[in-house]
Amino acid sequence: MRLGTTVATAVLLVAILGAAVVQFVLLVD
Repeated sequence: MRLGTTVATAVLLVAILGAAVVQFVLLVD
């Protein structure tokens, strides 16, 4: 895997996790 691909995948995962956390907080609140 290239470094660029690794970085892109990491950013994508962080974005998905962040969105999931935001959705969860909004639902609970």
